[in-house]
Amino acid sequence: LWAKAVDKFPPANESTVVYVQAQQFAWNFLYPGSDGQFGHMDMNLVSATNVFGLDTMDVSAKDDVQTLNEIHVPVNKPVILYVSSRDVIHSLKIISMRVCQDAIPGLRVPCWFVPTKVGRYQINCAQLCGSGHAYMTGGFLVVDTPEDYQKWIQAKYAAAAPPASYE
Repeated sequence: LWAKAVDKFPPANESTVVYVQAQQFAWNFLYPGSDGQFGHMDMNLVSATNVFGLDTMDVSAKDDVQTLNEIHVPVNKPVILYVSSRDVIHSLKIISMRVCQDAIPGLRVPCWFVPTKVGRYQINCAQLCGSGHAYMTGGFLVVDTPEDYQKWIQAKYAAAAPPASYE
């Protein structure tokens, strides 16, 4: 029964889709830009300042939104997370959402949930990942009202948008 339930993902176009990249000892989150598309990513482009390996020459990448240790989602809307790791095995655990998904280098593993209560919830690493493992409790999931989420994401889009003279 569990296998049937866990594999029935909600449609991506009706969900909040976020890429998660764990690293010693932080959580990185990437949202598609206002165009609704993630930019092209290439593992050869990963660096200290480009943890997702976004191709900055790709038009779809220019408005993508990246956050560190905090993810915002709207209440009562499915959330699909694509979980990976930059370095060692981690495990994304959001106890209040009953989510626990290993983050494996080189893999992007999907998981999903539906947040039903507005609030701020701790994100833990459930896999011993090194000497700073205890510091990976600094991540938070913020479940917003739909209106507050729109305000938050619009502010992030505005900050990520290239200047008008960029092209």
